[in-house]
Amino acid sequence: MSAAVSFGNTPEHFFTKILSGPSLLKYIKKCRWFSGKAKVIKKINVYDRIFIPCNEKKYCIFLFEIFYYNSPSEIYSLPVTYGRRAPSEKYLIKKINFSGLEYFIYDALIDKKFRDLWFSLFSANARVIGELGIMHFNSRIRKKEVCGHTSSRLFEAEQTNSSILYEKKYFMKFYRKISGGITPEAGILKHLADRTRFRKVPEFVGFCEYENSCGESASVALMQRYIPNNGAAWGYMLEMIESFFRICAKKCVSKSDIVDAGAIRSFAALRFKQKTSLLARRTAQFHLAMYSSTDKYFAPVTFNLSDRERFFKSAKKTLIQNLNFLKENLHKLKSEDRILGAELLHLPSEFINVYKNIFDKGICFKKIIAHGDYHLGQILTDGSDFYIIDFEGEPMRTAEENRMKKPALQDVAGMLRSFHYAGHEVIKNLKNVETKILENIFGIWYEEAKRIFLNSYISASSGKDFIPHSESHFQALLDCLLLDKAVYELGYELNNRPDWVSIPLRGIKDILFKRQN
Repeated sequence: MSAAVSFGNTPEHFFTKILSGPSLLKYIKKCRWFSGKAKVIKKINVYDRIFIPCNEKKYCIFLFEIFYYNSPSEIYSLPVTYGRRAPSEKYLIKKINFSGLEYFIYDALIDKKFRDLWFSLFSANARVIGELGIMHFNSRIRKKEVCGHTSSRLFEAEQTNSSILYEKKYFMKFYRKISGGITPEAGILKHLADRTRFRKVPEFVGFCEYENSCGESASVALMQRYIPNNGAAWGYMLEMIESFFRICAKKCVSKSDIVDAGAIRSFAALRFKQKTSLLARRTAQFHLAMYSSTDKYFAPVTFNLSDRERFFKSAKKTLIQNLNFLKENLHKLKSEDRILGAELLHLPSEFINVYKNIFDKGICFKKIIAHGDYHLGQILTDGSDFYIIDFEGEPMRTAEENRMKKPALQDVAGMLRSFHYAGHEVIKNLKNVETKILENIFGIWYEEAKRIFLNSYISASSGKDFIPHSESHFQALLDCLLLDKAVYELGYELNNRPDWVSIPLRGIKDILFKRQN
């Protein structure tokens, strides 16, 4: 199946012209998936238009390139259509008058007919020709599961990409920001499905890629088999932590507000050991599956001197950038955050000393293709088990950085930082309990949860050399990665959620304070 379509003086032709004007900029600035909100835009160019005919309606996959001052350009994908009926304001791009009639231009993903068409392109392994490039659809959809009228639902959650569920069988991710080559996610899932026995991830079904006139390709969408679930482990963990904190506040705190640390530790081990250990084992099993590869792209390689220098340079750059950003925004923060932020601004040498541990020649291990953005929100639970999802890497890193092999402990650090976030989120929302008491309970719980996770992870790693074998070298590397992650989070929160900045600030202080003591 292939198609090459263009239109003359019709609404379809008209709306694509309008989208290259100020209406597009106004629209994308309100979209969660647009990551350039903090950058200064120089101009927007049309990169390509892929028109897809569909009976009485016409659709266009609109690729546009955004050029910034002092930052590399980015290419985004936006499926658009038009109609006489007004869509939800959230998806409305532009109102236009054409031949005396009012039309609404909007994001086509909210149109069921477009979603049906998109699924049919996957199931037919279609090839659709645009004005400058070609879209190729490659899938393993079983023909017996394809029907004429497919039910579909667009997920309304604010995400960096858009997701559609088909027939509660297939889960399609439509990438908004696209970059050269197959995405890390598609590559990892295809590899796990074809070359390993690890199945605690979505089953790879197919992907759509765009090929430009120079033969360069980029992933546009990914199709996976849907995993029935009860939601992300983030919500599951918040409920467990809140219940735990409430019970501890009642039973493990004296009338004089003295916290019984031993009782809390014992209760934490009893309450969290099973699920935390299981999550750690699934993490290690994923790393073992990636480590076992002999494929050149996935095979583990030694973390050498060049890697150490690259990590140190990158961590130092992120540190300087985010400490400067903190200094510029210090006056905007809440009083306690401002005090803690000011304290950390005087400790740059302490950060550097932690990072310098990466040069310890005794820290020997092999790097692998890891998850790259590992946290509780990237884990699905069905109540009895955990499934790892979303292998795109960190949203503020470049595609090239996200494709690089990394220390497996980077994922471990990400999960431990997620535990830290979850605990503080509960403290922030838990009423009728004194904050100081909750913070004391949190500190004891966090150390116990971390101990359980690390012990289970190390045990399940089967002595493989994707982690250092020495306990001291393991801890030194983990501290480097925990601090680097917390500094990254600091920049992210300052840029996106200033009210959350206290969490990475406290995480940084805890890491530095532990080292000093």
